[in-house]
Order: sequence, then structure tokens, then C-alpha cells
Amino acid sequence: MGDLLAVDPDESELIWQAQSQGLPVEHRAEVSPQALLGVRLVTTPRNSEAPGTSPGLSWPWKR
Repeated sequence: MGDLLAVDPDESELIWQAQSQGLPVEHRAEVSPQALLGVRLVTTPRNSEAPGTSPGLSWPWKR
């Protein structure tokens, strides 16, 4: 499955190029949103020195 997801960005780029040339092509329904938008998800560790959210600046969570 990982190999199939690795092809999505290349496929999406080719489709965008074809559409810019006026060709009638569409993206697959199951294409990954990251590939469609041309972005990648980057996660970073949380900075331990960052202060927490201030109670006066946050929305209360109620169910």
C-alpha cells in the first residue's frame, strides 16, 4: 500500500499538467489529499519549553 501512495504525487502532477493543456482528465476519487494539493505532512516533536494554553485565550470544551 505504501508504494501506491508514493505514486500519487507523480500522478497528480501529470494530471495537473494535462489539465493546464486543456486535456479532459480528472483525478481519481481515492487520490490522497496531500498529493492532490501538492503538500506533505511534517510532524515535529513538541517543544517542552512552550507554555500551555492560557485559560482566558481558549474555548471551553463541553459535550
